[in-house]
Amino acid sequence: GLRPMLERGADSSVVAIASNSTTTQPNYPIEVAEWCLADDETRARAAATTGIGAYPASKLALALWVRRMATTPEWIGAGIRLNAIAPGYIDTPMTEGGWDFVASLGDVYPIPVGRPGEAAEVAGLIRYLLSAEAGFFCGSFIVMDGGTDARLRSDDWPRPIGL
Repeated sequence: GLRPMLERGADSSVVAIASNSTTTQPNYPIEVAEWCLADDETRARAAATTGIGAYPASKLALALWVRRMATTPEWIGAGIRLNAIAPGYIDTPMTEGGWDFVASLGDVYPIPVGRPGEAAEVAGLIRYLLSAEAGFFCGSFIVMDGGTDARLRSDDWPRPIGL
């Protein structure tokens, strides 16, 4: 609903908040993401039987939507930059008291920087992506998780097309 207003603005930009769970959580029902993108709420709800599976699947849907839509005439063609960020474990009221458990996961969910992220760090990235200085970002999916994704998937990306 805000896209028409953004279209009337100058140097408009949107940053969607995905999650590193899209790339680091194993065995969640990825078909839920496609059903969300197809606007098939009934099938998505039926397949997403747990929050632990629904969360990464819905965040994957958001990330894929950003990647698919960012380069279209409706978005960048209308002068609106669209990007997504994927924070990892961030110290917020929602995660309060959970650090010891997350830190104990070791190789299952490593955080090489050795601490939770801070909300101010996420805000700083969002502020940058919304600024004119980030004018060449379009359709990006930026993981900011203290190295979790890099440690778990170091050889997965980048890859040439076709591999």
